[in-house]
Amino acid sequence: MTVAQPTINAGGDRAAFRRALRWEQRVQFAAHPVAYPLALALRRLGPVLHVPGVGHVINAPTIARTVLMDTDGFSKNGPGSAGQLITQVMGDYALLNLEGEAHHELRAILLSAFNSSAVHDLVERVWRKGLDEAVFALVSGQRVDLARLAALLTGRTMRHLLGIGHIDDDAMSLATFELGEKMVSVVRLRSKPLSPSVVARSRQRFLAFTNEIACGMEIAPSESIIGRLRSAGFNESRVRGVGAALLLTGTGTVSTALPRTAAIVSVAEIWGRTGDRESRLHTIDECLRIITPSPVMLRSVRHDTVIANHRFREGRRVAIMTYAAVRGFEDGDSLQPDRKTPPPARDLHFGAGAHHCIGYALARAELDLSMERLGSVGPLRVARRRVAHNVLIPRYSLVEVETVR
Repeated sequence: MTVAQPTINAGGDRAAFRRALRWEQRVQFAAHPVAYPLALALRRLGPVLHVPGVGHVINAPTIARTVLMDTDGFSKNGPGSAGQLITQVMGDYALLNLEGEAHHELRAILLSAFNSSAVHDLVERVWRKGLDEAVFALVSGQRVDLARLAALLTGRTMRHLLGIGHIDDDAMSLATFELGEKMVSVVRLRSKPLSPSVVARSRQRFLAFTNEIACGMEIAPSESIIGRLRSAGFNESRVRGVGAALLLTGTGTVSTALPRTAAIVSVAEIWGRTGDRESRLHTIDECLRIITPSPVMLRSVRHDTVIANHRFREGRRVAIMTYAAVRGFEDGDSLQPDRKTPPPARDLHFGAGAHHCIGYALARAELDLSMERLGSVGPLRVARRRVAHNVLIPRYSLVEVETVR
């Protein structure tokens, strides 16, 4: 199918902005060669529609945010939701499938590891050294693969957060990142429950993948997430579930967002915006909107609910097309680094309400420091890149950058 060309911010280099957005389309097509064109087609059919085999499809930001905020009318672990599949594989206590008081209590335990002081210390300890090494390599005339760098630093971050061993072991850090990738492959987006045979196989893989997490229950530092869960009296099954859920989500956002953000900034020729922190954060937020790290969010309808004259039927699945929703306003397809995104669409790719991404502040701080340090070298250009094919979260498998000579 033919994809309409996005509009370009008149305040920038039209050709450069167009190239940057076209590369983002390639990333999406490679990841979902069928689903992405389908999503573009459904977007044109209205803010909400019912698609047989899929359920209620939401394209409008206001309606999407209302659904995410309405935990009485919509469930995260009902029929057709990702939470239902997570429960089948990871057990009934895995963060992403919790609601109500259980979810509130777990978030309270975890939030202490994600407060502003903890986030600052974590980013400084884990990210600065790796970024300084990358800057030194770039200054020395070498190329740096930002996809590998993001995977390495993400792996280090998760090991530090969970408390499962040394963070300076590159092989172990990359293995931890790959573990998060494997967890994503265990529970993919689908509309029906897994069959008993698939559950059995996936459950075996899940237990094998989380053995290191289970072993960490005895030795993890008290300030780590596993240590905090241990102090709260969590058993091994719950620690495995929570740890796996954090790996699943924690390895995805920044590992895909950093290479893609740097690629957008490079091709759009806006590295000059990364020196000033306010401009840098505006640019990061706009790039995250364009990237949309969580292109789809799933819910299940608890009981018949009407939103903006649209009736959501009890028991049906709801597919929030985040990719469309964050673009669902005037000129929303364009890239505008100074944009003030309308409130309904603002940060929608991180969720909303009780289930807003618990690692939002950490992800933003990681990207902030990354773009500041990379930008300190001067303008970078993408020397070589490779998109990842048939993956759940659209991404690059390789993004080599070098200084502009």
